[in-house]
Amino acid sequence: NLTTYKAWKESLPNWPITTSICLDESILSYDDLSYAIEYRLIDVLNVKVGRLGGLIQTRAAILRCREAGIPYWIGSMVESGISKILHVQLAALGDTYMAGDLSDSSRYFEHDLISPEISFTDGTMQMPNGAGLGVDVLDNRIEEYTVEKRTL
Repeated sequence: NLTTYKAWKESLPNWPITTSICLDESILSYDDLSYAIEYRLIDVLNVKVGRLGGLIQTRAAILRCREAGIPYWIGSMVESGISKILHVQLAALGDTYMAGDLSDSSRYFEHDLISPEISFTDGTMQMPNGAGLGVDVLDNRIEEYTVEKRTL
């Protein structure tokens, strides 16, 4: 909780920590990020599209970090390639603080929902260059993994 962290930090007469503080799960929105910047609670941000609420909010957070001089880097969660490819694309922006916390599709899924699947060789990945996300969503795989379907 950011307000608890703020109170704790303010209770120390001389902030003894010289290591950069990277906030991740504490930043759930643009407003959280702005609060953390305003009260100097953050040195680095870990960006996750799903945690921030989508691409529009993620873009706003990255722009806010750039504006405030806060380095950022890209993380990901246990997720299919449909969302993980967004993180791959963001990590390729070129001004991230460090390499992203990204992994191959096969780490979590035998067969992912996109083609080509996300794959790293010696820590690097060939960026897809197709339209949109650069990958194809495999509708037949989505159908295969669907547990229940309702048509409205």
